[in-house]
Amino acid sequence: MNRNNPIKNMIDTHITLRNSQRVLAIIGDPIHQVTSPATFGKYFQTHDIDAVMVPLHVGSEDFNRVLAGLRKVKNFSGAVVTIPHKYDAYNLAHKRNPMAQATGTANVLIPIGKDQWSAEMLDGVGLINALEKRSVETAGLRTLIIGAGGAGTAVAVALEQLGRVGSITIWDTDVQRAKALSAKLAQAEVVEPDTSEYQLIVNASPVGMGSDAMPLDAPRFSPATIVCDAIMHPPKTRFLREAEKQGCIIVEGLEMLHGQVAPLVRFLGLQD
Repeated sequence: MNRNNPIKNMIDTHITLRNSQRVLAIIGDPIHQVTSPATFGKYFQTHDIDAVMVPLHVGSEDFNRVLAGLRKVKNFSGAVVTIPHKYDAYNLAHKRNPMAQATGTANVLIPIGKDQWSAEMLDGVGLINALEKRSVETAGLRTLIIGAGGAGTAVAVALEQLGRVGSITIWDTDVQRAKALSAKLAQAEVVEPDTSEYQLIVNASPVGMGSDAMPLDAPRFSPATIVCDAIMHPPKTRFLREAEKQGCIIVEGLEMLHGQVAPLVRFLGLQD
């Protein structure tokens, strides 16, 4: 790998660029942790889709301006949105599709009409698909979701509406945000959790991203528990390693990403 030429590295590692390609962006702050350009690049190559995804490091204060500029790029097809922009993406949208409407957040935007955007939220769908691929039946499971931000909201709504889990506990260091999410759900509570009591646990907080921090101190798991982490860097967080040591089935963030690639590509209009 040529360390002195980051553009060449991106091309060598992920995709081969062509002039005709549709351009997608993934927008976040920070952006170093995202693996989507490589993941989508492989999917595009496998399915013969003429597109490329480019990571853009954009702060909240510039989010709307950057998107306005991207609309002027004639081969721009849309943007995947990561932290901390999922609420801003929802607020920017003129058309809000079902999961975006249900969650009040969005992780993908496509340009429509004149200066308008259509939004959807597929983070939770990615988790549902990852669990289905593992042959995990979620119906009726007592569930703990850690983190009540955009990802946590998407996961909670998808697990309730699509996964038909049982009771849901929401835990976040921001109790008011946890209560706001709980109010969107049919059967949810906000309490400090005992991890040993749950059958399905999802860390949807950023705690553990690029570090050995854990979202809960010294968690105790039942060996029958399914433990998921939305974080992709590192691929196997300390939280997941602790769960694995205690005999749990673990689902990594990359599996959740892979579970939403096809739905995202369809939403972006790149595949039927």
